[in-house]
Amino acid sequence: MAYLKIGEFQLDVERSRITNNGETIALEPKILEVLLVLAEQPGRVVSKADIIGKVWGDVVVEPNALHRCIRQLRKAFNDNVKEQSYIETHSRKGYSLVADVSKEIVESNSISAVPTKMTIGYLVSFLILLVLTAVYLFSKETRHIYQFNNLTPLTATDAIEANSVFSPDGKYVTFLRGDVGGDDHIWWLNIATNEEYRLTKEPGDYSYLAWSLDGERIAFTHIIEDENNDCMQVESLYVPLAISSPQATSVLVACDDNHYRYPQWLDNKRFFAIQHSNKQSAVILFDSESGKKKVVFSEINTIVHALALSQVAKKLAITILADQQKPRIYIYDIEDKSSELLSFGIPQKYSNFYHWHPAWDHLGEGFVFSVGRYLLHMNMDGNFTELHSSDSPDLRLADVSPVGDSIVMTMGKADRDIYIRPLLDTNETSPKVVGRSTVKEFGAKFNPKSGVIAFLSEKNGATNVWVEQASGTKQISHIPEGVEQFVWSQSGKELLLFHTGKLKIVSLSNKAQVSKPVETDLKVTRIYQWFNQTQLLCSIFNKGQHQLISLNLANGEIETLYDGHVYWAQIEGEKLVISNQSGQIFSVDNSATVPITIEKELQPRTPFFLTNEYLYLLSRSKELWRYNLESKDLEYLTRLSREDTWLNDVDHQSKRLLTSEIQVRQTELVSFHN
Repeated sequence: MAYLKIGEFQLDVERSRITNNGETIALEPKILEVLLVLAEQPGRVVSKADIIGKVWGDVVVEPNALHRCIRQLRKAFNDNVKEQSYIETHSRKGYSLVADVSKEIVESNSISAVPTKMTIGYLVSFLILLVLTAVYLFSKETRHIYQFNNLTPLTATDAIEANSVFSPDGKYVTFLRGDVGGDDHIWWLNIATNEEYRLTKEPGDYSYLAWSLDGERIAFTHIIEDENNDCMQVESLYVPLAISSPQATSVLVACDDNHYRYPQWLDNKRFFAIQHSNKQSAVILFDSESGKKKVVFSEINTIVHALALSQVAKKLAITILADQQKPRIYIYDIEDKSSELLSFGIPQKYSNFYHWHPAWDHLGEGFVFSVGRYLLHMNMDGNFTELHSSDSPDLRLADVSPVGDSIVMTMGKADRDIYIRPLLDTNETSPKVVGRSTVKEFGAKFNPKSGVIAFLSEKNGATNVWVEQASGTKQISHIPEGVEQFVWSQSGKELLLFHTGKLKIVSLSNKAQVSKPVETDLKVTRIYQWFNQTQLLCSIFNKGQHQLISLNLANGEIETLYDGHVYWAQIEGEKLVISNQSGQIFSVDNSATVPITIEKELQPRTPFFLTNEYLYLLSRSKELWRYNLESKDLEYLTRLSREDTWLNDVDHQSKRLLTSEIQVRQTELVSFHN
């Protein structure tokens, strides 16, 4: 088998990965192609235009697409801008691969490096031939009206940009621009001239922008933090005034015992919104002049996830998260006030994605979804068409132009790495990175009996389980649809995987890694813990209701522990502790809940860990605390860095913890058009 030797690294072109000293790093397709173009002419300067032409062809891409690929290549080669020992930048000219390049032939488990002056032009030519063949074959098919040719940037800054929404006439876009800390401003953009204006006077946690029909007002959700909870209310801005000078926001519907979000204007004074209480969510119609509201849709034991209104069809799409957190969409007819469940099934290829926010197409005949790296269209018969797939792993919140000539959306990438950190504040032990790559690693867990660490990674495309051990990283699962969660057995010899609603046990006790499915008819929605050798703590959706259960993996018997929706749960002996979506924590005894009062603002929607009578908890300010369930004492342990967005696991005995830390987060607004 042929490889390329680049400096100290071995490049496996077929598998799109590089290896050095047993450490393997996966490369995204476009990053690999950029490297191949440079390696075709080692030592020579290749212009930016030539690289973009060979890698992206006629597709118009964002200006920093090439910069991002070079930056990720330097990271993979442990290179940097100052040293440039692998890739050298030539100002206003291009880039050159300055490391030695040779071909390697691997035969019969032995590697012999054979330096050669041959280039790898045939590889690039083959790639180009494949692209041209695909384009030719595709052109013979009937193209969807939204299968556009160009993807171009609307913004090009270092800030985090998201939530782009067309004005009613399609001439303008409003969007959010902020930083990693979540402080956003609302901005206005003239598509034709690229003029930008900041509309908000003060930053805030804003989301879900919506234009009134006359194009004069923008409504949005504003999340306000208080001592006990997050308050979600609907506010607005008057656009003509805000363009000339940033304005303070006005409250349209204030949070009370309920929270309000996701406004969708019916006309210039009334809008639909999602109303949340502790136990129920519903869709309301709110009159901004009279202040009156009425419920137009509700369903017991369900969570309304998103809204989308079509003025053309006079229909409101109501997305509900149901079985296995997969969406169901009700179509509410504005004129006759009836609602009907839309029948559709998500294709297996996209079944592991959760964020399904529908955007009506401009004809009112279907929806556009941006999930993962895919842009999809679904018609009213439930048939899906893939419109576009991006090299970026994240496409979000697409919006269709009122005349159907373009789609705007957020495109970005989050590179997360896993760190082993000391449990206590100390300078004695430095954090250690685990399974580093240029994509996301997350969800890490300590093996309860050894030093092995398992984690989720997108190294080879779909999210799968990998382990970090003395000999390096190794992929454990190979599930094309991706793994959503996993847990260790108490023996540390098995892993239980959760994917597309299914459970599978993988044995690590031998080299064969025997795997077997767990046969059950239960609709499992989330897994939390494998305890008592055979018991799995998990949530299910049963007869329209969420339940927390203990599932016996040996015989399939279940015990219901709690009726209701649970965000996270842990069990130890007779102690069962759960949390809800707001981060409130309860102990459970015979299905009755007792609040656990902790004098700290805890971070909502994040796991906690129960071990040796202690709860390990993360606060909003990223402080790690330990709470003793018996004595009620609260002890400060350490503060995580601002980028440590997730607490993955705690090793009480060895005084270690695992975190998932964001290294790079880049998002920008793009337009998909002809």
